[in-house]
Amino acid sequence: MSDIELFPDDDQPAQVLQRVIASGLPLATGLRAYAEECPSRVRNGLWQLAESVESGASVSQAMQSPGLRLPVYLRGLIDGGLRSHCLGPMLEEYLHQRRLQRRMGQKVALDLAYPLIVIYCAAMLCSAMLVWLVPMFTSIFEGFDVELPGITALVIELSGALIFFRYPII
Repeated sequence: MSDIELFPDDDQPAQVLQRVIASGLPLATGLRAYAEECPSRVRNGLWQLAESVESGASVSQAMQSPGLRLPVYLRGLIDGGLRSHCLGPMLEEYLHQRRLQRRMGQKVALDLAYPLIVIYCAAMLCSAMLVWLVPMFTSIFEGFDVELPGITALVIELSGALIFFRYPII
């Protein structure tokens, strides 16, 4: 399938197997061909899988090799697909679900980024007001020589603390 993107994580071996099955190539030959496009971590596993299949081992036996780096659930999926003779559709559905999961994760990350940016900007604005604006009003209030309301006194104290600890906070 030409619309499959290569993902760097544990999806890549599944995509390679799915492409090999869809292309109709012999399994070992197809694995070697696709291994050339993969990062070295995945490439070594695919070469090992191809060598095992070429040496006469079944795919399910080759998948159980201890040196093969595939997640347990993916090994189970491939083994189940081989037993039911519908590995291609199973891998295709698995990859479709992984793509949906990644898109959802990206959407959640972007949805959380906006409120975090707004909170950060609001904190910077409040800090700037406490450092530069409140001291100006403090000098005016001291000139009146009156008792200030509790919230105003709290804001002035907070401003003084922020000015005092400005360098350690930065």
